[in-house]
Amino acid sequence: GLVCLAVPGTSGLFAQINTDRMMTVGCNALYFEDYVLSIQYFNQVINAKPYLNEPYFYRGVAKLSLEDYVGAENDCSRAISINPYVVDCYQVRGLARIMQGKYADAISDYRTALRRNPENRPMRHNLILCYLREENPDQAWLEIDTLLRIAPKYTPAMSMRSHLLVERQDTAAALAVLDSALVIERFDASLYRDRAMLKAMTGDYPDAGEDLNMSLRYSPEDAAYYIDRALVRFYRNNLTGAMADYDIALEIEPGNV
Repeated sequence: GLVCLAVPGTSGLFAQINTDRMMTVGCNALYFEDYVLSIQYFNQVINAKPYLNEPYFYRGVAKLSLEDYVGAENDCSRAISINPYVVDCYQVRGLARIMQGKYADAISDYRTALRRNPENRPMRHNLILCYLREENPDQAWLEIDTLLRIAPKYTPAMSMRSHLLVERQDTAAALAVLDSALVIERFDASLYRDRAMLKAMTGDYPDAGEDLNMSLRYSPEDAAYYIDRALVRFYRNNLTGAMADYDIALEIEPGNV
């Protein structure tokens, strides 16, 4: 029969090639949203090389996508313990912590990551959300200022500023901020909705209805916009129109309470 020759030093090479290939296949599965399969490959890499941070991180991303927030947090913590300098690990762990309501821990993660990557807009955005959830509007306001200095045309930050202005009972300033945001992003359905709700609060139902029409032009499959417009129509005594909007909303989301 065939005789296999033992070549010194090659077994480690084969193991290296094998784990590299498993990492590649796992990342491809992650990219194509086959999270369960990707986890299986990352498990194999971790079993072979538990000292690598990447498979823990990517397995954490997969778990986050599967809504296993505790598992995602633990995997990112393990990745950070191996290499504390990878910003993405803090970003994903922060998100896993937000989903568990652990806002103070998420703030700590984003603060750490932003020291290394201060211009990361998604992380600053999530940091602001954490301060809002923690009911710390003053700190949220400061972070919005910082974000808008880095990215003056970042309309989600403008939207958050308008919400804080409403809380401060400065509806005129809040409206001006949303007007400016809509000059930058005139196809953003959510901005029209924010402005509509603000106008409805001040009793300007006709203009609120027009803004919700724009929301629905750019996002016709969103049940929330029909529900909002139904409420505006109700206050304008257009009960038939309100019923029609509720009917459409229920077609889109049959289980909407």
